[in-house]
Amino acid sequence: MARPEGFSTPEGYRRGIRHEEEVLGGFVPKAGYREAFDRVKTGPDYVDRKTAFELVRQFSSDNPTAPKKAFAASMRMDVASALRLQSPEEFERLRYYTSVGDTVLDKKHGVDAWIEFEDGGKTIIVTLDATLRDKEEEGLKRLGGEGPDFEVPELPDAIQEKEAFETAVRGFGAAIANRIKSNLPANSAISVRLQSIPGGTRKPASRLLPRPKGKVEWDPKKNAS
Repeated sequence: MARPEGFSTPEGYRRGIRHEEEVLGGFVPKAGYREAFDRVKTGPDYVDRKTAFELVRQFSSDNPTAPKKAFAASMRMDVASALRLQSPEEFERLRYYTSVGDTVLDKKHGVDAWIEFEDGGKTIIVTLDATLRDKEEEGLKRLGGEGPDFEVPELPDAIQEKEAFETAVRGFGAAIANRIKSNLPANSAISVRLQSIPGGTRKPASRLLPRPKGKVEWDPKKNAS
């Protein structure tokens, strides 16, 4: 998240960073990340979007099949359930990465995290951006880049507001699963399985969906029931 995206004061910017890390987790690179970045950069602290994804994949020290943060872990399980994944091998192909922190993907391409699923020789990526922007700040435009598929607003507390938190996560899980379903190769094993299940390709209820592309008006605290 870059400061022009809605936080005009240093305290507001720090609060936004805390929100990103608390919800999506922070990128902790393995040794050699900076050297690898320097070898492929095409400008001062810049690589293209595709290369930025690959650098995070290659050098993330976290297990992409076992996210540490409650939101990410629960969301991944909800996506897996919606996709009707069955075998350990299928679950291994559903991966979560965070790029929050000192990454070009975060700073230049507006992507804080993503979940991806590999099926039928195709990798489908759904990107996320954590935000605390108020409605009054929605008019602010992202400075270049493709931006995220979904923005993650402030969420209910996972412990003190457990039911509301779980409802919010299910909304994101349903939205992400639906995006993945719509991009699956028609002849892939998962696509064929979903087609054979009544309601397997049905879109989730719209009241649970976060609005894509940074225009989030859906409030998980107000739509928890």
